[in-house]
Amino acid sequence: MLKQLQHHSNFVSYVDHSLELPNPYLVTEFVPLTLDGMLQNSQLTNQVVWDYLTQISLVLEEFERRGIAHGDL
Repeated sequence: MLKQLQHHSNFVSYVDHSLELPNPYLVTEFVPLTLDGMLQNSQLTNQVVWDYLTQISLVLEEFERRGIAHGDL
């Protein structure tokens, strides 16, 4: 499923994965900033927060359209 979403502009790209126990893993593209880091290290304007919330909403909408469960977000 992640491969299907890798070209969505608001979703990090899938790189690789393994389901081999005892160390399953998922590799995605590197994202240098996290929302948490930005919140702790800078003052975000209302517009920037709104832009991020819009992007998150677009990803959740795409998940819903594809029938992907997202209850853990």
